[in-house]
Amino acid sequence: MRSTNQTVASLTPHSSNLPQIKPHPKLAACPNKTKPPGQRNQADCIYPPEQSDPLNQSVANAIHHAVCPHTTSQPTPAPPRIPLLPKPYNHPTFTLNFKNPCFLQGVNYKSSEDIRCVPYFLLPGFPKCATTSVWEGLKVHPRIKLLHFKEPNFLHRLDRGGLPFTDAVKNYTDTFAESTKAIMSSPHFVNRETFYDQITGEASVDYSFDNRYWPLYPGNENCREPAVTLADFAHRLNPNMKIIFVVRDPVERLYSDYVFESLFLGYPVSKQGFHQRVLSTIAAHKLCRKYQSARACAYNSSLETWEVRLRVGMYHVFIEDWAAVFTANNIAVIRTEELDEDRKLETYRKLFKFLDVRELTPLEEKALLSKANFNIGTTKLVVGPMMHETKKILQDFYRPFNKKLSKLIPYITYNY
Repeated sequence: MRSTNQTVASLTPHSSNLPQIKPHPKLAACPNKTKPPGQRNQADCIYPPEQSDPLNQSVANAIHHAVCPHTTSQPTPAPPRIPLLPKPYNHPTFTLNFKNPCFLQGVNYKSSEDIRCVPYFLLPGFPKCATTSVWEGLKVHPRIKLLHFKEPNFLHRLDRGGLPFTDAVKNYTDTFAESTKAIMSSPHFVNRETFYDQITGEASVDYSFDNRYWPLYPGNENCREPAVTLADFAHRLNPNMKIIFVVRDPVERLYSDYVFESLFLGYPVSKQGFHQRVLSTIAAHKLCRKYQSARACAYNSSLETWEVRLRVGMYHVFIEDWAAVFTANNIAVIRTEELDEDRKLETYRKLFKFLDVRELTPLEEKALLSKANFNIGTTKLVVGPMMHETKKILQDFYRPFNKKLSKLIPYITYNY
């Protein structure tokens, strides 16, 4: 749930310190609760006018039903295939001789099969902002063990193999089995006690924004926007988890995402096709804003498709929500631009300091600098840059969101 008077530790390109960004405003336990039928104004339930675009019409219908669920003119949206609610979960007591949050599931402290670990850090976003490059860079540090796949995608999946949340956590820790073995392979001795000072983490980059099932989370009953998000479940797993966000110019991020996702979803890419989808998606978001808050629309996945995930670039909405859950020293934000050749080393030095691991040796730093960036798209070079008209439209759309991001984190500015 939301806490008050929280600030966030952020990484700046100018200092090795971690300055504070401005506090996140207090969020109500359930912002914009739906009014009971008897308390609604007639204007609340006026059916939206017909839209010329079928996508916009379906959005208007869905929003109308969300605002006025007591009406019967619109069908109830189908629930998820396996609507298993992530029930409250309290993590076991973590063992004191591990830097990483780990707990004993069996009887043998020396067996990696009996020791279970959850992430020390999380890289929950944002997609197409060089998170894979950051992930690979973190691997260079000998005290960071990342022998598992980057994106387990655990928190935002409701079915989880048909298991309740508490039981599914046990399977989630299987993800880190090899990394746990690596952590246990290099013990240190402190005051004659065995201590394991290595850490692990994960980087499911959709955690930041993909809360599509939020109406089913306990605590969100009758809410028009979420009071409980994935940040709350991450906090349940490990209340001291370190959170790293990577952001990028949202206009460039969107175009890169459009091209990249086509490799998996198979839709054709073109400047003109991107332009048309942008127009349609922006229209859907503007329509949503007539009925709901910017935050509610940012959490509404029905407004867009995988081709144009416009809401991902509304960074401040999601970072604020994570900042309301975790403490000031537990969140860092870096920009993709800080990973260029001139600033790469300094950025990783700050990241390692943030994660409370030792500095790299000169030889290790050399290995880090030799790492190339990952997922550099060649398709975009074939398609070419987006149309100037498209870019201008997107810059106008994101401008108010960028201003709020700069207010939250002053050193991050995307001015058009």
